[in-house]
Amino acid sequence: MLFEAVLFGLAAGLMLGGSLKSLAKASFRCLPLIFLAAAIDFAMSTKLGVMAAALGGWAVITATLLQTLLLLVFVLGNMDKPPLWLIGLGGMMNSAAILANSGMMPISPQILVLAPDSQYTLTLLAGKVANYTLASPATKLLFLSDIIPYRGFTFYMISAGDMVTSAGLIILIISLMQAYSPKHTFYPSKVFDTLDDPPSSD
Repeated sequence: MLFEAVLFGLAAGLMLGGSLKSLAKASFRCLPLIFLAAAIDFAMSTKLGVMAAALGGWAVITATLLQTLLLLVFVLGNMDKPPLWLIGLGGMMNSAAILANSGMMPISPQILVLAPDSQYTLTLLAGKVANYTLASPATKLLFLSDIIPYRGFTFYMISAGDMVTSAGLIILIISLMQAYSPKHTFYPSKVFDTLDDPPSSD
């Protein structure tokens, strides 16, 4: 869903008069941390995640905690960009569901009915994704789990945290695309300079 959110944010930003050049000028503190968090998330969805899970639930939980900590530090270091708190909140919501369920994000069994033959479902059932599991009556914080059907480039389930994160990402992209655009830049100092000018003698 995040990939679709990025594309939507870019399209909306251009339609609202923003520019890709403005987006390229954006700067963030602690930027490597967000890439490390993304790398951990990607690794946990590959064979590396399966190997980590084989070590025990503690390994998956540790990876989740580290990913959450990296995201939190990045967000706190960039609070001057308001939309980032939404991205951080969405990440915390997902982390809460994962940590409450032994390091795995529960997915609604509805996926077995809605898309039984999709690669997404088959990979899950084959146990090739270490940090996801089918929800059951014993699942904790089910309302924060992947229980919302979503069709983007493919069909899968998303969580409330995914929606909050995507909303924050879209708003962030739009705001950054407009940040340096002369059409949308407001200079308060010019207003006061005008007020201080002596009246014309004409």
